[in-house]
Amino acid sequence: MSAKAPKHDGRLRVVVNNQSTYAEERAARENVESLLEGKVRELYFLSQSIAEKDYNLKQSDIVIRQLTQQLEETQLELRKLVRYDSLTELPNRQQLDEDIQREIARASRYDRKLALLYVNFDFFRKINGNFGHEVGDYLLKEAAGRLHHLLRIEDSAARLEGDQFALLLTEIENPHDAGIVAHRIVEKMAEPYLISGHTIIASVSVGIAFYPETGTDLNVLHTNAEIALRNAKNMGRKNYQFFTDGLDMQQTHKLEIEAELHFALERKEFYLVYQPCIDIQTGRMRGMEVLLRWKHPSRGIIPTDEFIPVAEDTGFILPIGEWVLLTACAQFAEWRMKNPNLNCTLAVNISPQQLQHKNLVSYVLHVLKVTMIPPQLLEFEITETAMGNLLEQVEDTLFQLREIGVRFSIDDFGTGYSSLKRLKDFPIQSIKIDRSFVSDINLRVSDNLIIKSTIDLAKEMGLDVIAEGVETPAQLQFLLKSRCPQVQGYLYSEPLTVEEMGKYIRNNLLG
Repeated sequence: MSAKAPKHDGRLRVVVNNQSTYAEERAARENVESLLEGKVRELYFLSQSIAEKDYNLKQSDIVIRQLTQQLEETQLELRKLVRYDSLTELPNRQQLDEDIQREIARASRYDRKLALLYVNFDFFRKINGNFGHEVGDYLLKEAAGRLHHLLRIEDSAARLEGDQFALLLTEIENPHDAGIVAHRIVEKMAEPYLISGHTIIASVSVGIAFYPETGTDLNVLHTNAEIALRNAKNMGRKNYQFFTDGLDMQQTHKLEIEAELHFALERKEFYLVYQPCIDIQTGRMRGMEVLLRWKHPSRGIIPTDEFIPVAEDTGFILPIGEWVLLTACAQFAEWRMKNPNLNCTLAVNISPQQLQHKNLVSYVLHVLKVTMIPPQLLEFEITETAMGNLLEQVEDTLFQLREIGVRFSIDDFGTGYSSLKRLKDFPIQSIKIDRSFVSDINLRVSDNLIIKSTIDLAKEMGLDVIAEGVETPAQLQFLLKSRCPQVQGYLYSEPLTVEEMGKYIRNNLLG
């Protein structure tokens, strides 16, 4: 009986009839087993191959994901390097400009206003010089943090270059709002910084350009904010100023002055004049103040209030100041050789930058050695405003110079809102009452009281007093009654050239 033909369902089958022998059956089974073993082995190697390929695919996927992540991180880092300042981590000029462009477009569309503020440290160069660049860098980082915390979330701060920052204020109603922010910045940034064991006082000046009133273009806003910043520095620093149309012409003039200053010293366009300081009781000369003048070959005499602020901003005041000191001392030594009885003081104005320069003491010693002037006859005049802002920073320098024998005088006293009590712990020998008070003698009772009180208090503290700007007999009579010991002004003598001062000295000593 034959086996029926099976329906094929894909499975391996073996069918034998009843007549098959045992040997045939075993052979058929072995054949089937061999076939199954081959198939199992084939499936095993196939599964192994698939597993290996799957593993390699997974590994490749992991590597690709890692490389992609690293690429993204690198791109972010590159973007940060391109658009952010590495020291302060604030946005840089490129990022700021993109923000301004975006906000200008938005402000134009929705009729809104913006303000761009330029913030710059006063005398930052001196901080680097006195404490080193590392301390200066920490100061910038600290300043960046203070600025960031002063802003609203919709505003932004950026570092442009050096010690100059910029702030973009959005969605403000009027310039007054920007002024409030600028005032807070000036106050906050003037608070002491404690860095590497040093207490540093560093004020800032702020310039403000307002969109759309003072600029509707990116570059115009930057230019006008910079002009306003320079005006803030010219106004005495540690304040803020808005840009106005008139400032543009002023800035152009200042840039021209700055360019000419580069050559004025080497072209010998500077010269000195000397104004006597008189004992009010005897009429004798007690001292002389040296004053700087600039005679430009085409512009003529350039007023000091035009070029001195520019010289201070640009750093030219340092070589100019050294030239003034050496030239004046050399001339004074020559007069003393010709007139052995000349023992009055020589007063030289000294700028805030000079006071903070680390080489000031050594340079003064050099000049005294070269000219052989007794140190007690050299007097440095410092404005009250500068002294008030720099007392802590220049204390060591003042005392070092005082130990040498150099004298100090506070110039323009009464204009800086300080007091003699505040200055009593510093090595100051005299004060000069500002000419603005003297000119109003007998016109304003309050000025008369200030002069009398200042003279009395100074005498109690052992300080000399000099009244500046005495031009009329009435002013002189009031100062006599007030027991002012010394005066200076056109009533006695205008500033004199070297030749004129030589004659004045001879006449004064013989008279």
